[in-house]
Amino acid sequence: MSRWPGKLLDASSPEGRTDCEIELRDDALVALLPEGREVALPLPTLALQRQGYSRDILAFHTAGTQQPWITTRDPAILAALKQHPRGSGVLGQEREQRWKSWVNYAVRPIATCVVLALVGTWFVLGPLVGLALAAIPTSVDVKLGEVSFASSLEQLGGTEVHDARVVEPVRQLLEPLVAQVPKEHGYQFELHVVRSDMVNAFALPGGKLVVTTGLLREAVSAESVTGVLAHEVAHVTARHSMRSLLKQVGLWALMAAVFGDVSGASAIILQQAASLSSLSFSRDMELEADRNGLEMLRTAGQDPQGLRVFLQSLSAQEKDLTLPAFLSTHPMTEERISTLESLADAQGPVTTPRPVTVDFKALQAALPE
Repeated sequence: MSRWPGKLLDASSPEGRTDCEIELRDDALVALLPEGREVALPLPTLALQRQGYSRDILAFHTAGTQQPWITTRDPAILAALKQHPRGSGVLGQEREQRWKSWVNYAVRPIATCVVLALVGTWFVLGPLVGLALAAIPTSVDVKLGEVSFASSLEQLGGTEVHDARVVEPVRQLLEPLVAQVPKEHGYQFELHVVRSDMVNAFALPGGKLVVTTGLLREAVSAESVTGVLAHEVAHVTARHSMRSLLKQVGLWALMAAVFGDVSGASAIILQQAASLSSLSFSRDMELEADRNGLEMLRTAGQDPQGLRVFLQSLSAQEKDLTLPAFLSTHPMTEERISTLESLADAQGPVTTPRPVTVDFKALQAALPE
């Protein structure tokens, strides 16, 4: 029967450890001490751990107990356990323990570093985006809107409507809203009505506003359209598209803008114009546009319930699984409806209402088929 050199770690020993020989028997791993004493660890409850800096110390003990321990550096004992009818369970537990140790010593630190890096990037990126946004003039927003306008219309798959019976009433709804934006901010608001069955409206950076005939047809009132327009104007003035693009262009462009190379940063941003159509605004951006749009409506003396009514009408279609394009690019419908209701209730009625004079039925009758 094979024996392997080892040590017994036991509080009953004078120095806490004693040299011994180790023997594997049918039912136990046994430490044979010089004075003839034996200490046996039953195989059914035997557990194995690797210890030492190089993990080359094989330490055996009874699971759930602190002592005694039988240790050896001789790997031949592992081969004997593998051949032993009751030894495979010990090795299986050891492999599991080794995996957990590897996770603790290797995977977990790496994962922690990755998480810390991501968190660090998040905390760095947020302030940098704000600083870069302040450094980049709104003229870049205007240029970005011009560059991306043609591709945006192409994606709608429609042609622009120039019929004054359609365009002018919508322009009348828009004018009291854009009149509130100071000229020195540099935005150039333009209204474009596009022939498309999609129920959609969106704002490009700088002030180009696109409204589809599908939206005008589905809207229940002029006040609903005004609410949508206020929301889109608020996206422009908050520079949400530019903010979203800045999060995509990377730290180099952000740093360039922050430290004075505005032209270099602007060039990188303009190269991203094609990705504007795939951007969707965050939850916070949508809610901010709702709040600011609601304030615009109140200042203009318009019904602040218009956007909420529009969203409610589209929400019914959303539940019927016919998701309008407006909801796919302006998500969180139920939350926004609830927020708009709360804000409107808290602010009370408009103090100086200015009734809408647009003949909305005539507008809808003039829409192209």
